[in-house]
Amino acid sequence: MKIRPLADALNELLVLHPDTPAAIQGDEVRTYKQLSEAAQTVALQLLNAGITPGQRLALYLPRSIMLYETILGCLIAEVSFMSLPRGLDKSEQITEANRANCVGILSNEALFSSGGLEIGGIGHFWKSTEAIPPPAELGETGVEVYCVRTSGTTGKPKVVPIHATQLTAFLDNSRSVMGISKHKRWIWMHDLSFDYSIWDTLGCLTHSGSLVILDEHMKHDARATLNLIANTGLNVLSVTPSELRYIFSRAHVEMSFDELSLTDLVIAGEKLSSSTLLPLFGELKRKGVHLTNAYGPSEATVFCLVHHISEEDTRQESIPIGSPLPGMVFELESERDLDEGELIIRGAQVFGGYDGGEPLTDGYRTGDICRRDQRGHFVFVGRSNGYQKVNGFRVEPYEIEEFLQSLPDVDEAVVSVENDRDIGDFLAAHIRVRANGELTTRDLRLACAKLAPYLRPSKYFLVTIDDWPINERGKTDRMLLRRRVHEQR
Repeated sequence: MKIRPLADALNELLVLHPDTPAAIQGDEVRTYKQLSEAAQTVALQLLNAGITPGQRLALYLPRSIMLYETILGCLIAEVSFMSLPRGLDKSEQITEANRANCVGILSNEALFSSGGLEIGGIGHFWKSTEAIPPPAELGETGVEVYCVRTSGTTGKPKVVPIHATQLTAFLDNSRSVMGISKHKRWIWMHDLSFDYSIWDTLGCLTHSGSLVILDEHMKHDARATLNLIANTGLNVLSVTPSELRYIFSRAHVEMSFDELSLTDLVIAGEKLSSSTLLPLFGELKRKGVHLTNAYGPSEATVFCLVHHISEEDTRQESIPIGSPLPGMVFELESERDLDEGELIIRGAQVFGGYDGGEPLTDGYRTGDICRRDQRGHFVFVGRSNGYQKVNGFRVEPYEIEEFLQSLPDVDEAVVSVENDRDIGDFLAAHIRVRANGELTTRDLRLACAKLAPYLRPSKYFLVTIDDWPINERGKTDRMLLRRRVHEQR
């Protein structure tokens, strides 16, 4: 295995703790020795199937011990893996795998009525009928390790290849900065197509942890998820803000924090508002749970900015995303010479460019608007997808979202530009109302009267925490909110 932090951790565990649980899923348990042997077997089968080091393999497998073994088997065989989102039909799986130049698909479901090479204990390998280009020559960044697809919410999905040196930098950095002790119990609750799962799985192994695997059907049951967290003695919980609200919502929780064994809570993937954290902060602080807010696009290998959350942070509207990890350089660029601007990232964790695109030569432009607070910490403001024109006026939806989120009882705001054949383009605002909050659309219209007329939303949709949509990546489902605008007309 060419990823040094993983190889070092696994070798040490095999010598000192070979019989310690490495992965737990229900009643099924794998020790580190068993996990290593299974991964070696998978690697050998992949190579015997004609997959060569450097090629890219699509995975369509449920979150499970066997998928964990497959990930490690790919790393050992030096085969890059790209997980296909769960829920794709067979034709969509084939299309996405071919589009990404994958050598084939490894799945535990039959793609065709016959054929497919059996990979023992996993499923079948279905070789692509397309002409696959040869693996790229090894450069300074080493062998390609895995790929993720961007969500496509801001355009056509792109393939983000991550190489050995970038993953190594991330694992080294996270181990030195996150402050998580070795031999803790972690949870894997994210789809492998979402790179937060790289932290769930490989972050756990790098920290010599035991991985508790959340069954896919259980993730949509907050009570069952919380029971698993309590009953397995989980220590390290990594979630998005939407998942945090969902799991610990008063509507779902009939459990004391004294029943939990949490030592570390990592929050990433979305903007974290203090209103999300405040209802839990007192109990988490009393229990001595270490709280970390992390930020990073897939293009910079999972996350590249971290902030250890203090009580002072909860007095601000937004929790800072903090300071760059070692070896990372950040810059804010603004066309209007403001205190905020687009975040540009450079450093060892940044990828080399999209698959099939031009090489990245001068940093990665995130499209995220950030600012620095008085302490010098970066604060995420919003997503800029480029300004849009509404009735001839230039509008940045993130600016309106930021204003709305400053209002009492507003937990999150999503603003979009929509079109109606009768009134033309208009601004729609979806508002997630804080728990026990009392808010009306009249309150919002009065508050927005302070804005320029062209920045005032025409329609407001008030949504409770329980009805706020979350997508398969654990983030706010903006596309579904937009569809609701037209469904409710």
